[in-house]
Amino acid sequence: MTGTNRDPDDTDFSQSHSWPPFPSTTMKPRVVRVFVSSTLLATIDNRGEAHHSAGRTEDALRYLRTAYKQRRRHLGDHDADTATSRNNPAMMLLAVNPTAAGVDEAGHLLEAAFNNSLHVLGPSHPETGVSAGNLGYFHSRHGDIARARDLMDMALSVHRQTLGDDYEYVVIGQARLADLELQRGIRTRDEGRLDEARAVLTAELDARSIAHGVDSLRWASAARSLGELLAVEGDIPEAKPLLEQVRDVRSRHLGPDHAQTQAVAARLAQVE
Repeated sequence: MTGTNRDPDDTDFSQSHSWPPFPSTTMKPRVVRVFVSSTLLATIDNRGEAHHSAGRTEDALRYLRTAYKQRRRHLGDHDADTATSRNNPAMMLLAVNPTAAGVDEAGHLLEAAFNNSLHVLGPSHPETGVSAGNLGYFHSRHGDIARARDLMDMALSVHRQTLGDDYEYVVIGQARLADLELQRGIRTRDEGRLDEARAVLTAELDARSIAHGVDSLRWASAARSLGELLAVEGDIPEAKPLLEQVRDVRSRHLGPDHAQTQAVAARLAQVE
């Protein structure tokens, strides 16, 4: 699909003719339709994730948007899969299109994902925790620190109770809270907050190095936070090469003129 210019958002995957007929003829057509769509959309999600891991963020966004829109069409707005699938294109939008329009669209998707997850799955479901964490991350980047903290605390609590302390979502949740502590520590010059943030961000960077590799955008996101902390603490010999790696990874995957690449390049100019 990557070699065609056709927008996958316009494709109804439930009508694909590449699938063999079902062996049973007693199933209702609606059941067959949903089963085929769900199977195909899981494949599209996986392709989107593969593009993201490879740094092809525009392609990833196209696939993830398609999967979400097709779930709405075939499963409805109140289905659990539809509720949570809003998270994927929303988080990708923040990476691909950090303009006001992109941020606004991502915010609406994340609010809807969280509210629908609460309604459909309940407050203690792991997927509701994912939605809460993503929305908290969004607010932490756009000024509402108090709400960000509440949502991140909720996400971390849900994931600890349902998945255990060693699960990746718990590590990510701890790192997001540490990033909030980093911001507060910078504002107040609170060394205790900065020391705590450094330990958690270092652990997250190690986890992402193992899970995604050091040439991934997920690694670069964690490295950016740790590099910022090191720079604030005055540890320039450690901060500079880490931020240089972040700049190079983002430049390869997003391009040298992308806003995220330019942001870390500007920070590097300040620490030199």
